[in-house]
Amino acid sequence: MAEPTDALTNLAHDYIREWLDYDILSGNLIWKKRKYRAPAGSIAGAKDGKGYLVIKLNQRCYRAHRLVWFWVKGTWPTLWLDHINGNKTDNRIENLREATIKQNGWNRTKSKQNTSGYKGVTKDKKKWAAQTIRSGKHIVFGYFNTPEEAYECYCRNMAKHDKEFYRG
Repeated sequence: MAEPTDALTNLAHDYIREWLDYDILSGNLIWKKRKYRAPAGSIAGAKDGKGYLVIKLNQRCYRAHRLVWFWVKGTWPTLWLDHINGNKTDNRIENLREATIKQNGWNRTKSKQNTSGYKGVTKDKKKWAAQTIRSGKHIVFGYFNTPEEAYECYCRNMAKHDKEFYRG
């Protein structure tokens, strides 16, 4: 949960632009100079354990999407950065937006532990429940005979409350 703290670093905008170029079409940061084993002209970064691209500068690792934001805008994001399409490696600036931690969570895909096949749907005894957690409270939208019906209800309710950050 420490993502929005980049502004506390001493990494200067000029320093980033000295070392990295930004490809607006792909969203990749490209090394301008040889860095570690990476030759100049190669794509900067490697995936971390959560699937984000990470780049090491000045003995510290930065998530590439935050460096892209800083490279393009000249200031660090003050909130979390949300990948609009859900792809953690798609760092095109038009795919990034600032979001609260809550809004960022609304745009998540279904959990890997999900057994229903649908985000927000779980089996509850003999019925399928459409549910979410909002402000720490468990909310059940309803119970249904099929997971498809429950998912339809979940999507309707989430889209109504979470607007542009909701992704089913």
